[in-house]
Amino acid sequence: MRIAAPEEFRQHFIDGKDKPRLIVAEVAQWSPDVKASALIGGNWAENTYNKKQLLTGFLYFPTSMAKLLVAKSGTRGIFANIQDKIPTRRAITWLTRQPSETTDAYLNRCLKIAKERQEGLYYRKSSTIHTLGLSQTTEEAAKKKSQQYIARGVPRSWHMEEIQQLLESLSWTEVADFHKVKYKPEWRLKAIAPMADKDAYHYKISDSEAISLIVAPTAPKLADYMRPVRNTWQGSNPIAKPVKANEGLSEPDSKAGSKRDRSRSPVKATQLDTQSQEDADQDMRTPVATSSMPHKQSYYCSPSSIPLNPDEALAQQWTLQDLGGNGDCFYRACAGARAVAKNDRS
Repeated sequence: MRIAAPEEFRQHFIDGKDKPRLIVAEVAQWSPDVKASALIGGNWAENTYNKKQLLTGFLYFPTSMAKLLVAKSGTRGIFANIQDKIPTRRAITWLTRQPSETTDAYLNRCLKIAKERQEGLYYRKSSTIHTLGLSQTTEEAAKKKSQQYIARGVPRSWHMEEIQQLLESLSWTEVADFHKVKYKPEWRLKAIAPMADKDAYHYKISDSEAISLIVAPTAPKLADYMRPVRNTWQGSNPIAKPVKANEGLSEPDSKAGSKRDRSRSPVKATQLDTQSQEDADQDMRTPVATSSMPHKQSYYCSPSSIPLNPDEALAQQWTLQDLGGNGDCFYRACAGARAVAKNDRS
């Protein structure tokens, strides 16, 4: 059995701070069939809810003994209810607290209703002020809550007042939230239907016109997003990761700023194919057939005789040519060399 003693209801019956021994002494007076020794012990905890103290205790009783105490729940601001082994949602009608009603008056009014029903009160921790309730009766459970309906077949000349007047004459209650659906010949409203076991209602208002009210479909609840689990298993023999193109290169030094290393990267020497080189030299020594144009001639130049710098070129009777240029001297030099090689060495 769970015993709750909220400060907001207990402060009207005690002076000072509430304690478990005071609660046990008062609960022992609820029924002469319950011995005070059975209330000693249990697990008690003190919490703060909405800036108010809440004492909660859990005691173990036989079910028959616990029912005697639960029937007196709410007396002097102490509430008791039986805890099920498997938590189940109970049908409880929470009693509305009036805006100007004090805590003491709210408790006394609820106790009066509970006495008429011959049952105890329920207490809940809630951010609202409606914290006391009773078990739902058969009539309350059968009463359907207001739902949203779609009204179709309403004459175009009708207004909201005419539809509301018709529904109230047909025993519809709490009709509210009227609005015309845009671009559709239908109305939406909230109300309590006269019969709780039907989802559609049809009313004939004339020989050729009928109004139908059906329960509005609810939007499907979207599934909660769950981040997919990344598959990191690679098996017993994982494949080696491929080496990236830039892997192994050193990271740029942030302290260097805008300076760049302009030195040439070392190039490994490659082994020459001597057989291919000899074949190429032999082809170069082979006389070339004379062209049909008389001024064209073929010349042979050995690779070893090619000068390595301008001084060696001038020593080998090469001629110096100034092709000019302003920023495009290298382009002019290449173009002039190609023109000489194409036309004639002269």
